Amino acid sequence: MAKVESDVTLEQHFDTFLHTYVPTRSRKGDIQEDNLDCPLVELRLIERIGEKRLGDSGKHESVYAFRREPKPEITPELFLLCIEDFWAKRRQEEMTLTFRDIAVAPGSPGQIFKLPEADLRERLEQIHSDSGGVYTYKESAALQQLSRTRSLGAKTLLNRVYKKERHSWGR
Repeated sequence: MAKVESDVTLEQHFDTFLHTYVPTRSRKGDIQEDNLDCPLVELRLIERIGEKRLGDSGKHESVYAFRREPKPEITPELFLLCIEDFWAKRRQEEMTLTFRDIAVAPGSPGQIFKLPEADLRERLEQIHSDSGGVYTYKESAALQQLSRTRSLGAKTLLNRVYKKERHSWGR
C-alpha cells in the first residue's frame, strides 16, 4: 500500500519544486541577492502574478502561473536538443513528427517550455538552417510536420548548447 504524505510534507515538497523555477524572496517580497537559486530560475518559466487572501485569517498567499510568451532565452541549440530528446523518447524509429506532437504532446518542447504557437512555428521555420539541413519543417493546409534525415545525437547537441559554437553538423 502506498504511503500517504501529510499536508505539511506535500507543502514542503511543492515549495521546493516551486523554488526550482521561481527566485527566492524575502518576507517583504524582495529578491535576496545572497540566496542561491537554481539555474532553472533563469528560464523564467513560472512567474508570480499576484496574491490571494486565505480565508478570514488575513494571511496572503502568492499566485503563480506559467509564462506563456516568446522565450528568446531558449537558444536554437537548446531547442534542437529538446526536439532530439523528445523524438528519441516518443518516435525513435520515425523520420517525422507532427506540429501537434511538438506543441502539445506530454514531454514535448512546446509543453515543457510553454511556448506560444507563434513562437514554436517561428522556431520550426528556422530549424532547417539551425540544424545544418538535418531537420526540415513543412507546413501546408493539410499537413504540418517536422522531418529529419538522421539523428544529430544528444551528446553532440548538448556540446553545442554549452559551447555555443556555430554548427558544423558534418553530414
